[in-house]
Amino acid sequence: MIIYKDILSDDEMFSDAFNPKLVDDMFYEVDCQNIAISKGFDVNIGANPSAEQAEETSDNGSTTMNNVIHCFNLVQTNIFNQPTEKEPLKKDERAYRRFLTAYLKRTVAEFRKANPTKSNEELHKLLMNSREEMVAKCNDCLLFTGASMNLYTTNESNESIVGSMIAHQGWREDGRTEYFIFWKHGLKEEKV
Repeated sequence: MIIYKDILSDDEMFSDAFNPKLVDDMFYEVDCQNIAISKGFDVNIGANPSAEQAEETSDNGSTTMNNVIHCFNLVQTNIFNQPTEKEPLKKDERAYRRFLTAYLKRTVAEFRKANPTKSNEELHKLLMNSREEMVAKCNDCLLFTGASMNLYTTNESNESIVGSMIAHQGWREDGRTEYFIFWKHGLKEEKV
């Protein structure tokens, strides 16, 4: 099995068991579904569900939860939310664009360390163009971080820097099928 980890935070984001699809050589899309988790039956997957995650409890005592969120302990972040009555998922696009710009610059720097012989100018241009696509989608998505919830961290100079990827959870055209979008170049693969 291959686990896909955030290159900045080392958080596990998803695995190949979820059949990720590579889109435009830039993003992985991972379809997900809601699963029932019975009370009293606990599968130790090395992660604990967060209190912030949306859960529904049924009459038989089981809880319904998104399988990717549950398996990898992803945590919803509301840091960019500015909801209105008409747009409950509305985000502060300027703040989100600034975050993505800083995230992508740091991702390119990490990519350079791991791949010193590859051309990074084209990658940087592609990532910045893709940034606008993600900003446009942000008002129709929920945003998630890995288990560390480490959106920001500090460097050696004690300056605040971006600390992790933000994954987008959206819905397909049918309005029911959930999926996640992850930046390909912000992930590293770990075979287990």
